[in-house]
Amino acid sequence: MDVGAFSYPSPHTISSALTITTDTEWYGKYAIEADVTVASGATLTILPGSILEFKYFKEDPIWFTVNGDLKADGLPDAQITFTSSAASPDKEDWYGIVLNSTVNDNVTILDNCIMEYGKYGVTMNGASADITNNIVRHNMYGIYVRNGSNPDITSNRFSHNTYGTYNYLSSPTYTDNLIDSNSSRGMYHNGSSTPRLYNNTIQRNTGNGIYMYNHADVQFGHSGADEKGLNEIVNNSSYGIYASYYCDPFLGTTDPYNQAVAGYNSIHDNGTYNLRTYNHSTAEAEHNWWDGETTWSTYYYSSYDVSPTLGSEPSPNLGSSLAKGATFEGYADCPDYDFFAPDTSSECALWYWAHDLRVTDQIPVALRAWELYIQNFPDSENAVVALVKIANYTPTEDFEDLSSYFYSVLDNSDYSDQFRVKALELLIGIHIKSGDFMDANTCALSLLDQALCSDQERIALFSLIDLNQFALGKATAASGFLQRMKEEYPNEELTLMAAELMGEEVDWSMVRFEGDHEEEMQVIIPEKFALYPAYPNPFNPVTTIRYDLPKESQVQLTVYDISGRVVTTLVSKFQDSGSYNIQWNGMDVNGNILPSGLYLYRIQAGKFVANEKMLLLK
Repeated sequence: MDVGAFSYPSPHTISSALTITTDTEWYGKYAIEADVTVASGATLTILPGSILEFKYFKEDPIWFTVNGDLKADGLPDAQITFTSSAASPDKEDWYGIVLNSTVNDNVTILDNCIMEYGKYGVTMNGASADITNNIVRHNMYGIYVRNGSNPDITSNRFSHNTYGTYNYLSSPTYTDNLIDSNSSRGMYHNGSSTPRLYNNTIQRNTGNGIYMYNHADVQFGHSGADEKGLNEIVNNSSYGIYASYYCDPFLGTTDPYNQAVAGYNSIHDNGTYNLRTYNHSTAEAEHNWWDGETTWSTYYYSSYDVSPTLGSEPSPNLGSSLAKGATFEGYADCPDYDFFAPDTSSECALWYWAHDLRVTDQIPVALRAWELYIQNFPDSENAVVALVKIANYTPTEDFEDLSSYFYSVLDNSDYSDQFRVKALELLIGIHIKSGDFMDANTCALSLLDQALCSDQERIALFSLIDLNQFALGKATAASGFLQRMKEEYPNEELTLMAAELMGEEVDWSMVRFEGDHEEEMQVIIPEKFALYPAYPNPFNPVTTIRYDLPKESQVQLTVYDISGRVVTTLVSKFQDSGSYNIQWNGMDVNGNILPSGLYLYRIQAGKFVANEKMLLLK
């Protein structure tokens, strides 16, 4: 039925599906036995002290969907409660509050509320309303922020959920929240985005305090302003902070004026490592307090920089005010770099200049610098990172130009296949955040066909499931993609999340977290540095170069012609200890096929330097 301003008798029972079409006010206790929807253009106001109890239906939990606006503005001593009516309530008894691209984010309010026993406490789907002073507990996901939502989430308690907070392709700002005793992750950040964290306490979570995956650049504090992080990440049972697959968490650095930027977080006493970077991820983490611990770790084309560290706890008021229960070593490898007069023809100088422009909050110029870096050095490992930065830091209002730029990358055959597939991968998120779901679906299908690694295939499948189920209304197609995901990636975290999106009941005791993939990639650490003869040698058209690193090092692997002219640079980055193989296809840095002849290759890894020869025959 459709109602306008409707006065319920007390107590109120909603026994059939209800759509609220005009401004309506609720007060009292409500027994909700069917889906409730606030239509676009309508505002539902729930007065302080009200209680909404949702009846438990195992196969079809009740939805509370807001397409218009919701004003649930409770008081500290008269909170508004959204809960289950079950005698013994549990997670997922009802679906949760869903805010769909609210009409007026200044009207929509969730303040001094209790959200409990839902699949989701709150889902924000393209909405950016403020979420303040709430208790969010005993849900599968405390808050699920998705599809370009950028809300302010302030002074809330997320406790005893499976996931305290979950962000997908969104950049919320978390301030003064307590994220405590959640059973899987305290915070999970998934997808290209730049969430900001200030004064939060993330503690005593089973698993990781903060986990980020798939191009998420979480900001612990803010670059370019005197906004320190002051987050406390302590006593989590596994990792304090874990970054995987092209994620670059920013916890602090030193700017070109020799001033500390961001930082002043306290990260210590976490079970496995305080900080872990993995699978092409880099953490800038200067000026933080680690309580004297050195439990940092990096693996598989990843790095971190924690020096200088703070000598003492940054503040007695660190973290939430709520009650609690690569090594990036500066510019040593680019001695001629000058922020105030950068040599943009130099690869290292241009890279550091773009970095420092971001740190000093000159984002429009940083974006142009990253584009110039890609144009001049497309085969560098950092070119892919520059592409991620462009996707993450471009303002929403410029997304039309952003997607045009990424399509120009796809259409440019001068770029490598790997580079263009990365652009395709990032385009999915750009389109989703823009609301261009059909284009996102097209890109996800293309990525599924062209994926070069398991991460890209899993991201493509997850995107297709989410898009077809919710945005495109193609549940049958979504089910097909989910079945494929289950077959290829059984019991993996992203697979179980996809099954949850499809409304399936999931056995989370069987979960295999993304970090578990490390076990498949462990290598024997070499005893000494070594550079080996290329094989085959002579070669045509491709040869493989192998080298060993007994410890993490900044590596430069360069190919020269017989006159000593640099032909191409195969590696220029920080690498973890291990044995590495890289191929050379007989082309120069511009993709030109080189003539037959003798070529030299040289490695510099820390203080280790070695040279070998190889013969290209046509």
